[in-house]
Amino acid sequence: MKSLVVVLGVLFASSAMAQDKLASQKALFDKYCKKCHAEDGSGKKPTGEWLPVVKTLKLEKPEMLSIISDEAKKKTDDDIKKMILEGKDKMKATKATPEEAIELVAYVRHLQGGTK
Repeated sequence: MKSLVVVLGVLFASSAMAQDKLASQKALFDKYCKKCHAEDGSGKKPTGEWLPVVKTLKLEKPEMLSIISDEAKKKTDDDIKKMILEGKDKMKATKATPEEAIELVAYVRHLQGGTK
């Protein structure tokens, strides 16, 4: 019985740590990515919010802002990290540190449904 209590305690602590990690990753996403990619990573926001982003970046369609599309899921973690740190095409580099970029990649994968 005592070992069961210990196991349950470890599982609870691990779950709490995972929730804290996810919350800190979300905070980074909110800081660096949410403005263009939306809270869920779809890039879909109310027209009044995303229209300036689409016009500024001269995007053909707002779907190009999605980081949860099948095309986005095919990117490697290194590809995503590089885009975060250096930018690519119309996406400008963020001011995230390399360590933050690793956490952002993990959060993007979470939004994508845990792929890779």
